[in-house]
Amino acid sequence: MNQSYYGFKMLTHLLNANQIQLPPDEFKGILEALEEDKLDEVKKAFSPVGKLVARVFEVDPLKERQYYFVEWGNQAVAVTSSADLLAVLLKAAPENPDIRVCTEK
Repeated sequence: MNQSYYGFKMLTHLLNANQIQLPPDEFKGILEALEEDKLDEVKKAFSPVGKLVARVFEVDPLKERQYYFVEWGNQAVAVTSSADLLAVLLKAAPENPDIRVCTEK
């Protein structure tokens, strides 16, 4: 499947599932950065929410029956989708900037 189409579908799903609206320039910036594999460089200019959305694309995609583990402070959560990962990041980020995300190996 075309990488730009996948990026668009994934991004719109993440935003819709979490009822988030990014500014058009950030939305387009994330899509272009995904196509050019330059997300780390470009995300520095994004809003805090845009940076969290971009972070979801930086973790390894899940395989079947796999989880994301999200740790911050003295809490840990396992989530089963990218949309759930974004929801946890949005909840945890304001109080805890140091959030660790990994996938089950």
